[in-house]
Order: sequence, then structure tokens, then C-alpha cells
Amino acid sequence: MPFLCGVKMKDIQECAKYYKTLMRKDYIFTLENGVVFKIFFKPSNFYHLIGLHKLTDVRQLTTLHNSLDNIYKNILSGRISVQTIENSVFYSKIKDRVKYFEKITDMLDKHKSKIIIDFDPDLIEGTELKNTEYILYRHLNSGYANLTIGKKNGYPYPETFFAED
Repeated sequence: MPFLCGVKMKDIQECAKYYKTLMRKDYIFTLENGVVFKIFFKPSNFYHLIGLHKLTDVRQLTTLHNSLDNIYKNILSGRISVQTIENSVFYSKIKDRVKYFEKITDMLDKHKSKIIIDFDPDLIEGTELKNTEYILYRHLNSGYANLTIGKKNGYPYPETFFAED
């Protein structure tokens, strides 16, 4: 039984369509300590948010000539098919991301989520979240949905999304 509640995304192409709605606006956060930061979603962010970097056996996702923007566009258009993604032997690593991807909207709503400020990735052994500064999260039943905000070259960006028990 899934640990998160609510509407679930059907497949990766549905996630790509939903993601397109996120790209139409800037998201501004004002923290209690007076810090203000803005993020916006670009096509290239989809790759890590949904976890496609974990599907190392899917050739269309790992070829150097296929930019992250093109991967997003090819999933959106169906040129990289749902079946191709779901047939990966590593699909189980991203299955919950796909299923609960629409929870990102909740992470962006200050009334529905909480935030960890000044996240220190050095405190978590083996973490891939090296650029993370903030984690937006929401408790859902017996688990959490998390949206991490990284910072590169002084600019915040949506780094990854994951669901966990």
C-alpha cells in the first residue's frame, strides 16, 4: 500500500505535461529570517527532479548528444516512450517520484509545506545533494514528499524531488 495519499501521476509523460505548468511562473520564497529567494523551473531541471539520472540502462537518457532539454522535450512528445522508461531495470528507483510528482505543487505552497534552511549535506554520508541549501517538505500519512533547492553560481534552482517513508 502506498504511503502517500492523493492523486497519483499515471506515467512519466503525464509528469512531463504537469511539469510544463510549473515552468510558466517564478516562485518567490520569503523566510522568517528575511531571506528572499526565487526559483523557476527549466526543462533541464526535469531530468534530476524525476530521477532520470538513475536509469543508467536507458540509452536515450545517457547519450551525450541528447541534452537535458531535449530529453524533457522527447519525453513530453513521446519520442522517449513511457514503455522505454518503465522497462528500465532501475525504474523502481524512480517509481515513487513519478507516482507523486504532482506533490511538487504542495511543496511550493507555504501553507502546505515546511522548509529546512541551511541544509548541510556533509551531515548525511553518501548524499548526492551537494548543492542543496533548502528542502521544502510535506508530511503525508506515514511519509514525506521533498523538494530540494540547490544553489549554483549564486542562483537557487529546483534540484530534486523525492518521496520517502
